[in-house]
Amino acid sequence: MNFDPEDPLDSQDQADAYLNWCADQYARISVDEPRTFGKAIQGSAWLLVVSTAQLHLADELEPEFEPRRDELLDQLAQYQGLARAIERRHTNVPVERYIILRMSLDCWKPIGDWAEHLLTAARCAVNARVLSAMYPLVDFAGIECPDVWALLDAGADKLGEVETEGLTFDDFAIAPDSGTIAKWTWQRANNVVRRSGIDTDLNAN
Repeated sequence: MNFDPEDPLDSQDQADAYLNWCADQYARISVDEPRTFGKAIQGSAWLLVVSTAQLHLADELEPEFEPRRDELLDQLAQYQGLARAIERRHTNVPVERYIILRMSLDCWKPIGDWAEHLLTAARCAVNARVLSAMYPLVDFAGIECPDVWALLDAGADKLGEVETEGLTFDDFAIAPDSGTIAKWTWQRANNVVRRSGIDTDLNAN
């Protein structure tokens, strides 16, 4: 099929083509020297798309979360939508939003055999975005950043360990981590959520 990454993802074939395109783009840029901030910013977006696109809500949840299944599904959809918006540069994301996104990824626990690999890759991608967003120089795209690329390499290595044959959605299933969520204070969660513009307070009524 003819594929343009700007095309709307109206079918599974288009979504799969976009996912494969992002993976190919990351593979290409990850071996390109020098490994600079500019390339890391691009690479982290592609890595975030690939890792979040495959996350799947577990079929069985703890009783306290089962009534909120639709909210949790929407949360995963928000991850995927935000990742695509970042990759397509359709939105200017402030560092606060990357921080809350990173925090919210810790509010999930792996259920499927390969879910931890996806979560780790997504966390590494967001960590790389945070480091890049907080870098103080204005014109820094050409500066080498081995620390940022170490994060991206770690995330990509995790994805590379995932088997490609005979997989089902269950292999990528995740569920809310009530232990981590309980550590959020109301004040901190509400303040961060208001500033970020994305609902990551899984304890909200």
